[in-house]
Amino acid sequence: MVRSSSGSMGVCTAPILLFIPGRSRDRRQMMYAHFTLRCYLYRLRYKHEKRTIMGASTLLRAARRSSGLGQSELAARAGTSQPDVSLVEQGRRNPTVETFERLLGGVGHKIFSYPTSSSDAVEIASLIAFAVEEANEEKAFRRFLDYSDGLAAADGVERIILTAAEPADTGSPLWDAALASVASYWLDDQGLPKPAWLSDRSRALHQPQSLGVSVYDLEPDVAFVPSQFLTRNVLVERSTLASV
Repeated sequence: MVRSSSGSMGVCTAPILLFIPGRSRDRRQMMYAHFTLRCYLYRLRYKHEKRTIMGASTLLRAARRSSGLGQSELAARAGTSQPDVSLVEQGRRNPTVETFERLLGGVGHKIFSYPTSSSDAVEIASLIAFAVEEANEEKAFRRFLDYSDGLAAADGVERIILTAAEPADTGSPLWDAALASVASYWLDDQGLPKPAWLSDRSRALHQPQSLGVSVYDLEPDVAFVPSQFLTRNVLVERSTLASV
């Protein structure tokens, strides 16, 4: 049983987990409640973290890679040099708006404004990549949940926007596959068109693997894993994707 309690300041504190040892089925229910509790706490903790603003370097690098162009090819199209493109992508040079528009135009992208507080696949992938470098699976899992929650809260055009640009590799095949899976899941939820990067078979695992970040996590029941995840061998139960 999971029960929430309120602190003296009116802020929800850690839910209380009650479990009486018994049969193996009871143990699975306890483990499932424990996993659900941690998902809740990850989401709650992330809401109070300082958001990282995605810079020009991440945007340009992701746009160029999704187009299949090299830095030299982009430089030729944008009327600049390869070293200049490299400096922008490394975050060592901040381009003017005009220069940035020209660089993005070289890979067929444009700058436009759309009101949203959610992160798109490119930003989430960059944040997960940092977590992977730190060997911090809990942080990577929180970023994944944040992306899923953002897509769940979005509707129509916003969901398409949040999944449109192909994200860079995170450094982990598991998280690359998980991002493709969750993007496909929420697009299919509303029958929306999918970007080409979601059809990339490199974003699928060779063997089934779960996103469990604790040795106490049980393997997900495949009967409750959405098809968008199963086809990529990522084992995540549908209930994990439910925003709280």
